[in-house]
Amino acid sequence: MIYFIKANEKVKIGYVDDPSKRIPSIQTSNPYELEVLLIIEGNYDKESELHKRFLKYKTSGELCGFVEPIKTFIKDNIELDRKYEFGFTNEDFAGNEQVFRLRKQHKLTLQDLGEKLNITKQGVKDIQDREKTGGVTIKALESIAMALGYKFEYRFIPRTNMED
Repeated sequence: MIYFIKANEKVKIGYVDDPSKRIPSIQTSNPYELEVLLIIEGNYDKESELHKRFLKYKTSGELCGFVEPIKTFIKDNIELDRKYEFGFTNEDFAGNEQVFRLRKQHKLTLQDLGEKLNITKQGVKDIQDREKTGGVTIKALESIAMALGYKFEYRFIPRTNMED
């Protein structure tokens, strides 16, 4: 996976198999709060290609300035973003629409997902609607995760000072 993380107007572009383990360790050694901007499919070669592409914006080590070409790359690839799969959330996901996003990512219709869950397409739509309002059950989310080949995690994430 290729990740773009921001700290204090700098961006780190990196490669790792499991961002959910690597990114928290970067936060531990960083005095600034990190923001996960993008996680996309990729390997070490793709990371090297991106480092070369943004070389002129490099400020120090593996850090680049948070400049327009990098912002544009992130914007152009946001449809491929997988950060929510690794437990990273921000305003983009405040709408509680992960079921919808996963269904779309897997190119499934309401009917397709309903067949995997052994429920009607209206049942899937109801789950999506209940997720938006915060009324979905953990059991429903676990069923969807299992049907799509995911591990479901229920967790609490510390608030930032700005969210209080």
